Amino acid sequence: RLVLCCSCKGWNMFEDLNAFLEFPRDEPPQNSFILIKDAAPTGEAALLLHHFVSYYSRLGCGVCLVGFEQGMEHYSSVCRRMGTNLSSQQKAGDFVFVDGFTRPYGSCTNDEQEEQAGGSKGLSFSIDLQEDLSLSARRLLDTVIPILDDFARREKPCCLLLDSLHNFLDVSRHDQSTVLDLLHYLNVLCSDASRSLSVVVLAQAPPSPLPSPDLSIRRGEGLADLVLEVSPLLSGHSTAVHGQLLVRLQNPKMRRRRQEASKLLQFRTRDSSISFFPPGHFK
Repeated sequence: RLVLCCSCKGWNMFEDLNAFLEFPRDEPPQNSFILIKDAAPTGEAALLLHHFVSYYSRLGCGVCLVGFEQGMEHYSSVCRRMGTNLSSQQKAGDFVFVDGFTRPYGSCTNDEQEEQAGGSKGLSFSIDLQEDLSLSARRLLDTVIPILDDFARREKPCCLLLDSLHNFLDVSRHDQSTVLDLLHYLNVLCSDASRSLSVVVLAQAPPSPLPSPDLSIRRGEGLADLVLEVSPLLSGHSTAVHGQLLVRLQNPKMRRRRQEASKLLQFRTRDSSISFFPPGHFK
């Protein structure tokens, strides 16, 4: 039986999880859209996002992380425990953090845009409540595309990650068309053969009274090559098993040999580790 013990304290987490997903040890998936779906906001899904940040970084890829849910200090600390020094990657130009956490909402003046373009400040992004939401989505793309183009000019495979859709869902209220368009544009980006790019999006269930993300998540699922869905047990709370992970490989090109298109695992968290095991095989 398969038992994966994925600890945040080292590289073993990646070895085990990648073996289960059948990702090559030295060649991460490229031109792939990966959706991490947090069906219940319990926090375990965030570990999967941390996994991909460190996984692509350790393999020498360019990484651009847009942080709405957490700041740079958080990711630097967590990834350091995973064996990845994001600060060193950042200084080398291989890791870029776009800060949407410090000031999630506000206007970005022309002076601020010029300062960011000139590199005098770290990159930041805010949703401007005074403008149409689609313009904010366009500005986000205008922020990350030059970063990805720079990686492409350096012939570096790269990964773009978004750690939340909350901010856009909050502003969009009951009209999720902009969120749907954003997911579509992200899918187009990673389908562009001129870049060796993967996109990873973490979509959490928003707290009440925010609008249901079902429509945007369903669109994301339809576009995704790989869906990792974290959810509570259908049978309810258990002290031994804390939830389940459904893995759906929707793009046949990502499947190896006779790899199943869908797999279900259960997991248990303890301290800073998470263990995966087949249903009914907790020990």
